[in-house]
Amino acid sequence: MATWRSLAILPIPRSTCAPSVPPIEILALLVTGKSLSAVNAQENTALIGAIASLGLSGSSGYGQGITERVTSKLGLESLSIGGGDTLQDSALGLGKYLSPDLLMRYKVGLFDRQSVLGIEYTLNEHLKLKVESGISQSVEFSYTIEKD
Repeated sequence: MATWRSLAILPIPRSTCAPSVPPIEILALLVTGKSLSAVNAQENTALIGAIASLGLSGSSGYGQGITERVTSKLGLESLSIGGGDTLQDSALGLGKYLSPDLLMRYKVGLFDRQSVLGIEYTLNEHLKLKVESGISQSVEFSYTIEKD
């Protein structure tokens, strides 16, 4: 038997199952009807969407969703769940402008706890510098021209 519960104040789902099954496995069964190991790429996207709507962006019908409430409370500009090639690559992302030209981002894996710290600095209206550090490090310059 599997049950899914959520707190009314903070809609963070909790799952239980007898015999004991990891919460992500329960969610995979509820969303796709399959075990996590049998989920394909399209179903992986549906699982990520379910995690996002149940845990972060779902509004309980009483105003703002949890994403808006958390970003407002913490003074963040962004809070998101993003997927990777597999469900295990999914990450929670946070973003905060330290100045109008300097954005700091932090991502942490939902299942593997690997993290990435990134900074994006706008040098002028066309040129941006992006730096990331985590498992690997990267530096990127991007030049953008917008045309109508």
